[in-house]
Amino acid sequence: MVSPEDLLGVRRGVVIAPAGCGKTQFLVGSVKVNPSGRVLVLTHTRAGVAAIRERLRKAGVAQQSFRVATLDAWSAWLALRFPKTSGFVPTGTAADYGGARDAATALIREPCFQRLLASTYARLLVDEYQDCGNGQHAMVLALADAIPTLALGDPMQRIFTFGPDGLPTWDSIVSSFQQSWELSRPWRWENAGEIGFGTWILEQRRKLLAGGSVDFSAAPPNVRWISRPPTDDTYFAIQHQAIPQKPTETVIVINSSRDRDGRHRIARGGYRLSVVERADLPDLISWAAKLDSAVSTTRSWQVIQFAHDVMTDIDRTSILQRLNDIRHRAAPGPVTDEERALLSLDTSSGGDGIVATLQQLARSRERVPFRHELLEAMCQTANLATAGRSLMAAALKVVEQRAADGRILPRRAVGSTLLLKGLEADHAVVFDADTMSSADIYVAMSRASRTLTVVSNSFVLPRG
Repeated sequence: MVSPEDLLGVRRGVVIAPAGCGKTQFLVGSVKVNPSGRVLVLTHTRAGVAAIRERLRKAGVAQQSFRVATLDAWSAWLALRFPKTSGFVPTGTAADYGGARDAATALIREPCFQRLLASTYARLLVDEYQDCGNGQHAMVLALADAIPTLALGDPMQRIFTFGPDGLPTWDSIVSSFQQSWELSRPWRWENAGEIGFGTWILEQRRKLLAGGSVDFSAAPPNVRWISRPPTDDTYFAIQHQAIPQKPTETVIVINSSRDRDGRHRIARGGYRLSVVERADLPDLISWAAKLDSAVSTTRSWQVIQFAHDVMTDIDRTSILQRLNDIRHRAAPGPVTDEERALLSLDTSSGGDGIVATLQQLARSRERVPFRHELLEAMCQTANLATAGRSLMAAALKVVEQRAADGRILPRRAVGSTLLLKGLEADHAVVFDADTMSSADIYVAMSRASRTLTVVSNSFVLPRG
């Protein structure tokens, strides 16, 4: 078993880190054992940056001994720090990512910058290397000419297969780094007292990596396979059988990345699940734009629509009819606090009244939020949208702040492999497994530390 100490003298190498085998702890250990100088740690997302910083803080690593950043943020920082030499001029568009990366790579290759980097950083660690595009890979290789470099990743977790500049093959990555090692101790399952389950998952990884399949009919007791019913009605009934109900245990429910509506239906089903949103919260931006343009009675209607999108038991038709009756003085019975809050939106603007109205709507016992992250982000947005600030401007600020802070994910979550990669739970439930690639199947099943339930047409996956 390779340790961080074993690789102290390595000039350039890659550490293959299967899910659950202690990659993050290995990364933290690699920073801790560095004898002198500052370590540069690069990853892909701001949430990843926040998580690594927190792990380093908990490990007692002195803050001045490391720098953690995303690959794109660090390349932009370097290109902007030397604007005349790099020639990088930001445009405020998505093209800036590639432009900054190319400019930074050109700078790094210059002999003077090679010396500057070598005197600034003692080591470079790049996390989640399987997700590097060709441009990022080229930049890291240029850095590796100046700084001893370790890449950490897993080819079987390469599910972000899109990108403007494509992805290098894993074989080319290993060959670029010259030496490779593999973590093999199933820490996730050992810590849960389920080492046999972890050993089985690692064996399935080897089969999938070699182009084979997983036979769920020959799995250990931790694994349950359920045949997918032929109709949607019976499929929904199966969900109750498949999803563990104990509130004290963590659960991850995974379905096809393409079936966003399916995740929402599952979360609405009364299983105390919360939808994991995309980090850039596109639905928050969309709702902010709708509310910014809404005036008079359409404003209360848009808030009702938003509430229906994030919590159960919002009968939009009856609520709208009741509000119209009250406006025309044709409604029987007293006006409720909930109705007053909705009616007050007719004459408000910006974020005024939105939070109070959503809180009133959520007070009903029958109404259960199932998109907590989106609901909380909208409340933050409305609170910021004061003093003439639009909801759209506030929403963009909220997205930026939440990305920088990282996210606390729910104990009972529903999402896709793209949204849940890197997480773990006591139990994982996988729907739509027939539609998944080998990498998606591996990522989905390796989320579970205690039990795995797979619902599919075939018990041999992926289907050929």
